[in-house]
Amino acid sequence: MVNPMMRSSPTRLMGLQSGMDTESIIQATLRMHQFRIDNQLRNRRLIEWRQQTHNGIRDEIQSLRQTYLSNLGSKTMMNRNTFNATSATVTGKNAAAVSVRTITGANPGSIRINQVVSLASGANVTSANRISANGQGFSTNTRLDDMRLAGSQIDWNQVGTNADGKDIDGTERYAAVGDSLVTETAVRNAAWNDATTTVSIGGVSDITIGKRDDEGYYTFTTGEGANRVSGRFKFDDEGKLDPLTIEYNANLTTDPDVDPMARQLAVGQALAELNENEENIRLGNNNLNYFQTATVASDDGLIEIRRRDGADALDVQFEGRSLDFYAESNITINGKEITIKSNMTINQMLTHVNKELEGTGLTMKYEGFADRFTIESNSRDVDITASGELLDAFGISADRTDAANYNAGSQAEMIVTINGKTETIFSDTNVFNMGDAIITANFVTEAADEPINVTLARDASKAVDAIKDFINSYNSIIKRLEGLLNERKTGNEVSYKPLTDEEKSGMTEKQIEEWETIAKKGIMRGDQGIQNLVSSLRRSFFETIEGTGMSASQLGLTTGSHFDGTGGQIMINEERLRAALEEDPDRVADVFIKIDSSSGTARGVGLLHKIDGIMRDYVNTSQSTSIKNLEESLKRTNEQIARMEQRMFAEEDKLYRQFAAMETALARLQQQGDWFGAMM
Repeated sequence: MVNPMMRSSPTRLMGLQSGMDTESIIQATLRMHQFRIDNQLRNRRLIEWRQQTHNGIRDEIQSLRQTYLSNLGSKTMMNRNTFNATSATVTGKNAAAVSVRTITGANPGSIRINQVVSLASGANVTSANRISANGQGFSTNTRLDDMRLAGSQIDWNQVGTNADGKDIDGTERYAAVGDSLVTETAVRNAAWNDATTTVSIGGVSDITIGKRDDEGYYTFTTGEGANRVSGRFKFDDEGKLDPLTIEYNANLTTDPDVDPMARQLAVGQALAELNENEENIRLGNNNLNYFQTATVASDDGLIEIRRRDGADALDVQFEGRSLDFYAESNITINGKEITIKSNMTINQMLTHVNKELEGTGLTMKYEGFADRFTIESNSRDVDITASGELLDAFGISADRTDAANYNAGSQAEMIVTINGKTETIFSDTNVFNMGDAIITANFVTEAADEPINVTLARDASKAVDAIKDFINSYNSIIKRLEGLLNERKTGNEVSYKPLTDEEKSGMTEKQIEEWETIAKKGIMRGDQGIQNLVSSLRRSFFETIEGTGMSASQLGLTTGSHFDGTGGQIMINEERLRAALEEDPDRVADVFIKIDSSSGTARGVGLLHKIDGIMRDYVNTSQSTSIKNLEESLKRTNEQIARMEQRMFAEEDKLYRQFAAMETALARLQQQGDWFGAMM
């Protein structure tokens, strides 16, 4: 098999004198060299596969340690509360009135909730009555300037400067035009030009066409300055332009580069094309959209606006976008001045206000079913100051003497019985910390209602589930390791070796993948580092945990059998484990994570500490040693391949030189024979 990296000889003779196939002879001679090189290349590939396998094992072990055997792991087993879980059971007709969550390490017990007297609420100020004119409330998509209120309407005309600090007329609405502002009055009073439309025809610059006058003529104009052409024309009854009706206004020029007649002829020819343009023939029926234009002053200079012919005075556009006229009104909440625009919807206003109130603990909201606005605090008994004509229109008053509007907030209140003692407890929120449990009040109950009973009991199921989850992940790794240790090729699989690059070149990707899957089988069989890891982990489950007198096997955790292929995996006797947890969860916790401080230095002696130490030693010592040995083997193999290739290349050059010398000698001999033949 020829190495694809084999170099070419500079003198490749093809046996011109001898007639020999020198190329085939040389390659056949070098075949043994190439065979030895291919074997080393395959050996190098095996070493690389072993490296990849060791690195994969390391990553899996590190992931398990970080998840379960680290205090910061997402499923850490290194906390005693994992083995001493408590769950809460809530019973009674009004069980839904409370939600109960046990804290870690909670003790068993019971609480009776006789009544949820009240829920906590923050201080708030709200609309005194329904605010909509029809009493049916508003959609939150309603614009503020479209709201029709039951009381005084919103006065939007008290504006001096806008949100950008630009001075505007305090009695006007205005619209944003780019970065400029245009007042409503300026637009209403604008001097509008006659309605026109613009078309592009005949390759001539845009032609602006005016509306038809009483005589049936359309005016037109195009170009600027010396190139300006204007006039008028008519359409006949069929909607076709009659070129004979085109009239031009005098537009003489002294510019020697401008020919007025040629210019008018070009425009006339362009207009004549209206007869061939189906869209523009309709112009004879006056169906095109005509716009009026006007120039108005903005705070940044003059701008041109336009509107459709016959449209409302304020239905105007700037650069194709409709102008939205609005005004502003300022409100102040707890000293924070906020500018509100009349074109905001209710929802947009609330989003804007609440963003401005971030960090103050205040929130503004609108309740459609109650048809009222509310400003509320997340704490009770907080002063809320709110002012502004907009808020007045919403019926909001922050006067604390106005009982109809202001609510100072209240505490949540419950009547409970604990250990036979009945007492009333309060909370500024709806959450009550009862020591072993956190109780959240959801709604108020009546004194005559049936009490709610909360029972806290040990929940071995949580601990069993946590242990089973860890064991499943642990077994997944052990199963893979044992598979690698015991894996071997069978039958004709022994012939599957790593492929060389030349062999791959004649195969598909799928064929290569299937081949290498078989070729990788058994490459880690009997690996000493992996064997030591599995054996050490297996022993740890039978060793007595220092200071407890127990081993993990006594809790129902034992290793499998070598006869059924589960040798190093952990089998769980769930019934025995659950019984141990229910009887003494602290002792079970000691077996798993006991810390011994008798020597003055805290050290972990529990099962999980042992497992963590064994895995850490493998990652830091055995695994790193294996990787180091493989790296050294890879280095030696690469050096040997290089030496073998050099020898083969030298042999190749030698053979080519020898064949070249032979061909030269034969050529000379042929010449001499020819000379003797000629002499004879």
